[in-house]
Amino acid sequence: MSRKAEIVHIELCHKDAQVPKYSDKEDAGADIALCEDIEIRGGEVKLVGLGIKVAIPKGYEIQIRPRSGLSYKTKLRIPNSPATIDTNFRDELKIILHNIGKNTLKFKKGDRIAQLVLNEVPKAVYTPIDDVQEIKGDRGGGIGSTKLNSSN
Repeated sequence: MSRKAEIVHIELCHKDAQVPKYSDKEDAGADIALCEDIEIRGGEVKLVGLGIKVAIPKGYEIQIRPRSGLSYKTKLRIPNSPATIDTNFRDELKIILHNIGKNTLKFKKGDRIAQLVLNEVPKAVYTPIDDVQEIKGDRGGGIGSTKLNSSN
């Protein structure tokens, strides 16, 4: 079964920017590479341009997510993951990177730093009512309400 494909127009706005690429035809995320060398000191949060602009089709978003191997092997984190890029955003995509470790992390131009995931986004119609408990569903209790920590 083939997957639905949507055209996402992309502008390379940095001389060393690369078009995002899927490592495997079944991957959900397309890898995005750095367009310049970067260093992030221990504890530092840095905003890094990705060198691309995108025209996302109406009804879709792009999420920027970490690459699991990079998160496992280093102290690099994307604190607002997944970052949502809305359909009408046309500036350069940037990523917030946080080095939670003590040592400086160094990455080279061309290193795959994150992945982009295209998602279809239905529009919600938020409708006020007097009591949401009247709507089918009986889950409540707040954070941890699935009773995963229950001793029963």
